[in-house]
Amino acid sequence: MGFWEYFFISITVIAVLIFILQMNQRITYVKDLNTIKDEILSINSEFSVELFEKDHPYQIKMESLEKVVLIKLVKARDTYEFIITNANKWAVNSDPKQWSRRTKPNFIEGSETFIKYSDPTKKLIKVVLIHPTCKHVIQYLNESDTIILKEEKPVQGINFIKYNNFSDFVKNQ
Repeated sequence: MGFWEYFFISITVIAVLIFILQMNQRITYVKDLNTIKDEILSINSEFSVELFEKDHPYQIKMESLEKVVLIKLVKARDTYEFIITNANKWAVNSDPKQWSRRTKPNFIEGSETFIKYSDPTKKLIKVVLIHPTCKHVIQYLNESDTIILKEEKPVQGINFIKYNNFSDFVKNQ
């Protein structure tokens, strides 16, 4: 075999591996959504539950006769920090120990659209569900001051909830 045959075989193997990794992430994501849906329905059956794609402004819609609960799912790990940078942007810090002011933030896509979404027909409750969990939810008060957010305190009408506290939230709806 010549150089080009090895080259094309290598490129093909790399492409197949990337495809397999992406499919695994997609399958895991859909499995997580279905697990959350099943949990919601087992705790509070008055809601109908609808699931949406990852690129939609929200991924789960819980609806009853009088209210709608929109849930934006954010994937994180227990070592990550979820940061509310300002009114319209949120970020996930995947390495808090190595963070510096020069670190480029990993902003959550669709946060502005989620924040601006409204439903004039029913009471609307917005939730950012951090799945499975994170180290802290941090809110910037200004350029230098931050606070660690308590989960029971909504920020600009949005509840930021770690998955381990989600069942309590659903019970109270």
